[in-house]
Amino acid sequence: MGLLNTWKDCRYMQYAAAITITVSMGCSAMHLTWPSPTLPLLMSENSPIGRKITSEEGSWLASSFLLGSIPGSIGSGYFIEKYGRKKSLLFAGIPLLLPWLTVLCTNSILILCIMRFFGGIGLALIATGATIYVGEISEKDIRGKLGSAFNILRLLGSLYVFSLGPFISYFNLALTCAIFPVLFMVAFAFMPESPYYLIKTNQYDLAKRNLIILSKNSASDDFIESRLKEIQATVDYDMQNRADVKELFSNKLYRKSLIVIAGIKTVQQLSGVAAIEAYTQTIIKVSQSSISPEISSIIAGAIQFPAAILAGFLVDKLGRKPLMIISAVGCAIALTSEGVYFFLQDTLKQDVTGISWLPTTGLLLYLVMNPIGIFTLPWILLGELFATNIKGYAVCAASTYGSTLAFFATKLFQPISETWGMHVTFWIFGGICFLGAFFSTLSMAGSSSYLAWSSPTLPKITSENSPIGTTISKDEASWVASSFLLGAIPGCIFAGWAVEKFGPRLSLLFSFFPLFVPWILITFAKSGIMLCIARFIAGSSFAIVTTSGSIYVGEISEKDIRGKLCTTFNIMKLTGSLFVLSVGPFVSYTELALSCSVIPVIFVVLFYFMPESPHYLIKIGKKEEARTNLTKLSCKNRSKYDIEEHLKEIESTVTFAMQNKSTLWEMLSKKEYRKSVIVITGIKMIQQLTGYSAIEAYMQTIIESSGSSITPEISSIICGVVQLPAALLAAVIVDKLGRKPLLIVSCVGCGLALIGESVYFYLQDISKQDVDVISWLPTTGLMLFLIMNPIGIFTLPYVLLGELFATNIKAVALSASTILGVTLGFLVTKFFEPISATLGLFACFAIFAAVCMLGALFVYFVQPETKGKSFQEIQIKLNRNKKIHSNGTEVYITTHF
Repeated sequence: MGLLNTWKDCRYMQYAAAITITVSMGCSAMHLTWPSPTLPLLMSENSPIGRKITSEEGSWLASSFLLGSIPGSIGSGYFIEKYGRKKSLLFAGIPLLLPWLTVLCTNSILILCIMRFFGGIGLALIATGATIYVGEISEKDIRGKLGSAFNILRLLGSLYVFSLGPFISYFNLALTCAIFPVLFMVAFAFMPESPYYLIKTNQYDLAKRNLIILSKNSASDDFIESRLKEIQATVDYDMQNRADVKELFSNKLYRKSLIVIAGIKTVQQLSGVAAIEAYTQTIIKVSQSSISPEISSIIAGAIQFPAAILAGFLVDKLGRKPLMIISAVGCAIALTSEGVYFFLQDTLKQDVTGISWLPTTGLLLYLVMNPIGIFTLPWILLGELFATNIKGYAVCAASTYGSTLAFFATKLFQPISETWGMHVTFWIFGGICFLGAFFSTLSMAGSSSYLAWSSPTLPKITSENSPIGTTISKDEASWVASSFLLGAIPGCIFAGWAVEKFGPRLSLLFSFFPLFVPWILITFAKSGIMLCIARFIAGSSFAIVTTSGSIYVGEISEKDIRGKLCTTFNIMKLTGSLFVLSVGPFVSYTELALSCSVIPVIFVVLFYFMPESPHYLIKIGKKEEARTNLTKLSCKNRSKYDIEEHLKEIESTVTFAMQNKSTLWEMLSKKEYRKSVIVITGIKMIQQLTGYSAIEAYMQTIIESSGSSITPEISSIICGVVQLPAALLAAVIVDKLGRKPLLIVSCVGCGLALIGESVYFYLQDISKQDVDVISWLPTTGLMLFLIMNPIGIFTLPYVLLGELFATNIKAVALSASTILGVTLGFLVTKFFEPISATLGLFACFAIFAAVCMLGALFVYFVQPETKGKSFQEIQIKLNRNKKIHSNGTEVYITTHF
C-alpha cells in the first residue's frame, strides 16, 4: 500500500518526459565524442577509409558538428515557436541520424564533414528545444534535478563511445550509434506537448489533459486548475509583452540575465569541454601515460557519472552559485596541472616519468569537476532566467554563442597545440575557469602572489645567472623576502584611516596602484635595494586589501553566509600563491612579474562595478544610496519590508558604534576587553610563529635543501595545490564543528608535520646520516603542514577577531591585530635564513613545532568556543561577572592578517 501511494504521488511522467528528451542529448554527445577514438584511427597508416587523413582534416572533422550548430541555433527559435517544442525535437532526430548513415556509405571526408554539419543543426534544436521543454513541463521543486538529467544522459552517450569505440571497427561504431536517434524519436513520440505552448496556441483543453498527465496521480482538480491559471497568467503577461531579438539586447530588464548567461556560457565552452572530449584519446596518447589511451578514455567517461548525479541532488539544495564556483576552481586546478606536465615534457624536455600519473589524474579531476557545475548549470539557468516572451530568443542567442565558442575551441585546439604546445591550450582553458570564479575577491589573489613570489625567484637571483644582472647575498635575499611584510606595518595604519575617510570600496580601488606598480619595478630592477623597495610598496597594498576587503565583505554579506564569504579570502590567497608556485619555476623572471601584473588590472576593472558598503553610506549620511545598494546586494525575492528592517538594523549598529568609539588605550587597559586581547594575541602569535610566512617564502629553497627525488619546482606546485581543498573544507565545517576543535586539530597536525621536517634535516645536516630511505619525508611533511594549516591556524583568527570584540572597539582591535600579525610575520621571514644558516634548518622547524604544540594547549585552556553564539552571548561569556550593555545588534567584521 505504501509503495502504491508513493507511485501515485510520484510525478513519473515529468521524469519520463525529461529523461526521454535528454536521450537526444546522449545522441548529440556521441557525435561530440566520436572523434576521440576515431581520429587516431583515421590518422594512422591503417585508416579504415583507405587513406591517412591530415591534422587539418582531423580538426575540421572534429569541429564541423559544432560549426553546424551555429546556424542551427539561429533557426531553432523560429522552429520551436512555429511548430511547438515536441515536433521540433522529434525533427531533430533526423539530422542526428544522418552522419552515422554517411559513415556507413562514404569514405569522403568532405561529405562526412557536411553531414556532421547537418548533425550540428540537430544539436542546436535539441539544446534550445529541450531546455525550454524541460523547464516548462517540470514543477519548480524538481526543475533542477530534471535539468541536470541533460548532463547525465550526455555522459552516457560519451561513455558509450569511449567504451566501445577503441574496441570495435569504425563502421560498427557508427552502426550501433545510429540506433539511438531512432530510439529517441520512437520514445519521445509518446510524450506530451508542453502545456505552456498549448495555452499559447489556444489549445486549452489539450493543455489541461497534458497537465493532468504530467502531474501526480493524486493531484486534485483544484491543483490542476490552479496550475492552469498560473500558466495562463504567465503566458498572457508574456504575450502582452512580446519581445524581439533587439529588445533582448537593449531592454534593461534582461541585461543582468544576459550578462549572467553570456558569462557562464563563456566559461562552459572556453573551459575546453568540447575540445577535450573530442581529443581525449589523443591527449592521453601524447602524455605517454602508463595506462593505455583506450582504457584511460573509458575511465574518463565513467567517473563523470557520480559527479553528474551528485550535481542533480545538490543543485536544488546548495544552489547554483556554490556549485559553479567549486566546479570552476576544480577545473582550473586540473587544467593548470595538465599544462604544467606538457610544458615540462614538450618544452623543457624534462624527464617526467616520476609524475607520469599527472596527466591522467588531472584529466580525471577535470572530468569530475566539470559536470558538477560548469557543464550542467547553464542548461538549468537558461530555463530559469528569462520570461516566456523572450525565452525562445534568449535560448537561441545563448546556444548560438555557445556553439560558436565551442567550434573555435575545438577547431583551434589542434593547431594551437602543434604550434605552441599542448600546455598553452590547457593554460588558456584553465585561465578561463579561474576568471569564471571568485572575481569579487580577485584582489586577494593579486596581493598573495607577492607572498609566494620569493619562493621561485630567490633561487634565481641568488644564482650566478641572476636575471637582475647581479648575484644578491643570502642576507639581501632575506630582506627581499621579508620587506613585503615590513611594508604592511605602515600600510595597516594608512588602511585604517583610508577606510574611515573614503570607505572600503574606494580604498580597495586605490590598492590597485601599490598592487600594480611593484611588478613593474620588479621587472626593471637591477639591485636588491630596488627589489626591497618594490616589495615594501607591495606590502602596503596587502595591508589595504586585507583591512578594507575584510570590512567590505563583512558589511555587504548577510550573517547566514558571512562566514563562508570570509573564508574566500584564504581560498583566493592560496589561488594567487598557487599561480606563482606553478608558473614561477618555468618562466623567466621578467615573464613572471609581467604575468602577475595582469591580475591587479583585472581586479580593478571588475571591482569598479561593485556597490559601496551600505554601512559606510549610512555612516556618511547617504541613506537613499545605501537603500539602493542594499537592494542590489539582497536576493531578488526579498521584500521591501525586509530590506527596510535590515537598513534600520544597519543604522542602529552604525549609530551605536559612533556613539561609543574607543581608543587603543581603552582596549589595552579596560578589564572587559582583557580576555579578548589575550585570546587574539595568542591566536595571532600561533598563526605567525608557526612559520607559515617563512615556509611559503622559502618553499623551493627548503625542498632543494632536502635533496628530494622530486624536483623543487614540482614539489612546490604540489604543495600549492593541496592547500585549496583544505581551505574549502574549512569553509564548510567551520560553522558545524566549531572554532576550538578545528584549531586544536590544526595545531597538532602542523606540529607533527614540523617535527618530521626537523628530524629529517637534523639527520641530514647535523648527524650526516644517509636519508635516502626517508627522502619522501620533507615533501610529505611540508604537504601535511600546508593541509593542516588552512584548516584552522591560518583561517580562524580572521573569524575570531570579528566575534571576540564589541562593535565600538572592533576597528581599533582590527588595526592593532593586523600590525601585530605583519610584525611577527616580518620577523619570522627575516630571521628564517640567518637562523637556518647558523643553527640549521632543523632548528627553525623545531621552534615552529614547539609553538604549534603550545598553541594547542593555549586553545584548549584559554580560547572560548564561539560557534553558534550571538555577539551578545560571546560578550557575556567573556565577561561573566560584568553586566554587558549592548543594543543587541550583531556586527561581524573579519580581517585577513
